[in-house]
Amino acid sequence: MTMTDRHLNEVASEFDSFMSDHPEHVELVNETRSVLFDLWILVPLNSENFVSGHTFPLTEAHHELDATIMFARLGYYKHAMAAMRNLLELGMLSVYWDADGQSHIDIQEWLRSNGRTPSQRDIKRRLETIPNVAAFTGEHPNYHKDVSTLFGNLSSYVHTRGQRGSSRAFGATNVHSFRPRAVELWISRLRDCARIVTTLHLLRYPVGMRVTDLDAKFGIDPPNGLLHPAMRERMIQYLPESVATSLQRISDADEEATEVADWVASLPDLTPEEQTAQQEKHDKEFILMSGFENWRELWDRALTNTLVEEAAVKERRDYVERLRVWAVSEDALTLDAVLSRKLNDIRRQSSRP
Repeated sequence: MTMTDRHLNEVASEFDSFMSDHPEHVELVNETRSVLFDLWILVPLNSENFVSGHTFPLTEAHHELDATIMFARLGYYKHAMAAMRNLLELGMLSVYWDADGQSHIDIQEWLRSNGRTPSQRDIKRRLETIPNVAAFTGEHPNYHKDVSTLFGNLSSYVHTRGQRGSSRAFGATNVHSFRPRAVELWISRLRDCARIVTTLHLLRYPVGMRVTDLDAKFGIDPPNGLLHPAMRERMIQYLPESVATSLQRISDADEEATEVADWVASLPDLTPEEQTAQQEKHDKEFILMSGFENWRELWDRALTNTLVEEAAVKERRDYVERLRVWAVSEDALTLDAVLSRKLNDIRRQSSRP
């Protein structure tokens, strides 16, 4: 182990201890992960945009989230801030490209790296063309200024804008070390970035603020573009109360959000038989991809410490055995069997004249 490796391990260990002593920080990081993942679910997915790459900015933002957490844990605080700036920019671009609902078209040149990334001025100008964003900034007149200030602050680390934009800003010395004040600042900035990204998405897709009983209407296969009530509540709790209140008011007045919410409410609830058939279809698809044994392991783990009546236990045992017999008939008992079957299929197809 080199000296650098030893220092990195020491810094990471101190970071872990610090976070253990501050469970509120751990909770914030975990909630940030969850909220940003929920945004990916909120973005509509349909036949027009299915393979268009329109969710690329959010997907890339999740990579930047992983990066900023990793850099902060290892004590590279300047780089953690730079990754966070990328997260903020990509989160804003996700809404920018879909300002008029044509992201599957508008994003293509940039997606192929044939166009420059829009400037913050251009992003602000286009976001203001979204009626709900304009309504929100009317209620919160300092919103764009606050976003610009945060983006500019984070950009100083990307461009190393003097000592304040360098590693020295966090008290860096010749010896790599843990800096609790830097972590506190990182936590605060992470929350600010995620709140901005979340707010913009809920303004662009205001149906996310509506309560929709997706489990009853769609079971385990709800469409993208809608949020489970628990996801909606998580976002509300994550945002400042004044922001959440404005978002709810704007959503309640949005005709499209009302139309979608009313449509969901008008759908019949799935019957128990339909829910069972849906679950079995989902389980069989998983088994065909990963093997019965892997599915059984996940199934057993999900049921651990779950209290059920004896009759339900027998019913579940019979269900597992039925799927095992089916998996054998499909050569899908193990992952090796699945891979072998797929390889044989490829060979058969390639041998055809």
